This record gives sequence, structure tokens and C-alpha cells, in this order.
Amino acid sequence: MRLRNLLVPSAVLASVGTFLYTRLKRRLPRPVFKVPASKPDLASFDETMVSATWVGHSTVLIHWYGLKILTDPVFSNRIGVHVGPVTFGMKRHTAPALSIEEIGHVDVILLSHAHMDHFDHKSLKRLITRDTVVISAPGTSKLLRKYPSLQTLEMHPHDKLTLANGLHVQAVPVAHWAIVSRGTNIWGITATS
Repeated sequence: MRLRNLLVPSAVLASVGTFLYTRLKRRLPRPVFKVPASKPDLASFDETMVSATWVGHSTVLIHWYGLKILTDPVFSNRIGVHVGPVTFGMKRHTAPALSIEEIGHVDVILLSHAHMDHFDHKSLKRLITRDTVVISAPGTSKLLRKYPSLQTLEMHPHDKLTLANGLHVQAVPVAHWAIVSRGTNIWGITATS
């Protein structure tokens, strides 16, 4: 038997793949897109106190004694692989409670890890300025090279640092399942004053 007789033409494989994908897609639930019933009033936050606003999924806006800290910013309607203007991946089911424009300038961005639902390049591109301090987990700072931040810091297990603005940050171990993370460690980042 010759090897070429065992090879399946790529057109056949593509057709089978398309058939299976469309059958699976029909069975998946299609939730209705939701908009939050109310918006947080950022003007009411007291800069002499600490407050936290859940924006959506893993994104939390923290007002820390006058500093704005944002965790894992994801504001895109779809997350995944970006190919030109198109993104292949999961759709957002609920709009974020605040827009990037409503949040304004952010002093510190904390990136816990590089999964697509925590590390959205389109959102980061709109948020990061030269003055933004970006703190990320091990092995993720190379993904941030194209952004204008003058301070991109990568924290490893149990690292502690104090930023120029007085914010103390510590990396703590966390357990988070992911196929792409097998054999690697994922570390969370916490901030204190």
C-alpha cells in the first residue's frame, strides 16, 4: 500500500470540520446580550478612601486614595485571535459597566495572566499611556513590548515591590486551570498601600 493512498484530501477534511463545527454551533446556547441596569457614578467616589467597581468578568476599577488601578481590562465585544479587523473567539454576553472613556486615565494596570479573557490587546492599546504602570505575571511582559508604557514590570512568585506613587504590590500563587498553562505557574498580583 502506498502512503499517498492513505492521505485524505484537504478539501474533504475541511468539509468534515465545517460540518462538525456548524452542528456543534447550533447546539450551543445563544444568550441575549445584556446591558447593565445601572452605571456606577465615578464622580461620587471620594479620593481619600478606597473603592472598587466591578466592571465585568475580571475587570475591576479600584480607586486607591487618588490612584486609579484597573485589573485585567477587557472591554472588547469579542475576545480571541485578532486577524486584521476580525477577531475569532468568544463573544461578550454582557456589556461592561463602564467604558474606557468613562474610566479615563488609569495609573496602574494589573494583569494577572495572559488568557484572552484577562489580557485583551484591543483594550490595552486604548488604555496604556506613557504614564501607566503595567504589572504583569511571569512571561507576559514580552506581549506588552509594543505599548507605550515606560514602566512595564513582570512579577514572579512572592515578589514584592513599591511603586513611586507609594503603592505596595505583591505576587501571590493562585490555582487557575488552562490547557495552555499546563506545566507553567500562574501567579496572581495583589496591591496594598
